[in-house]
Amino acid sequence: NQAFRYETLINNAPSSVNLTSPANRSIAIFNDINFTWTATTDADGDTLTYEIYASNDSDFNSTRLNITGLSATHYYLTTDANLTDGIRYWRARAYDGLNYSAYSTVFEIKAVVPRINITSPANGTIWYITNITTINITEVSGGAWITNVTLTIRGVNYSAVNITDTV
Repeated sequence: NQAFRYETLINNAPSSVNLTSPANRSIAIFNDINFTWTATTDADGDTLTYEIYASNDSDFNSTRLNITGLSATHYYLTTDANLTDGIRYWRARAYDGLNYSAYSTVFEIKAVVPRINITSPANGTIWYITNITTINITEVSGGAWITNVTLTIRGVNYSAVNITDTV
């Protein structure tokens, strides 16, 4: 006569995260976005990781960003993975090693690519080493995103010394 023991392990899914930034229906520069959400809890005390998704559509049929295994409650998007111009949707969820939380609510952001236009000096202008030349740069799209400009001319960097915000 042998006895055998059967145990069932019950693991509860973690609670859902709440998205905090960027805010729903906000505008963000396409490759400079810090996605943040609230930490969640797990009734079993499991170690949690997070996943973030961004898509061209609110049904997430065209995923532009899929980052998994995050231990922090934020993901800083850099030029390595950008969202390009347009309306994008993002969501996040937690994972405890066995179960996923429900997805967060979906937030909409408008990703913009700021563009500049050099309005003076005119194209083809000859600069002389002893002259002081004013370079006018205007932002074509994106609003007032650009706060620092560095020009590189023949391998030498020049930074702006006087930036004015004119409308």
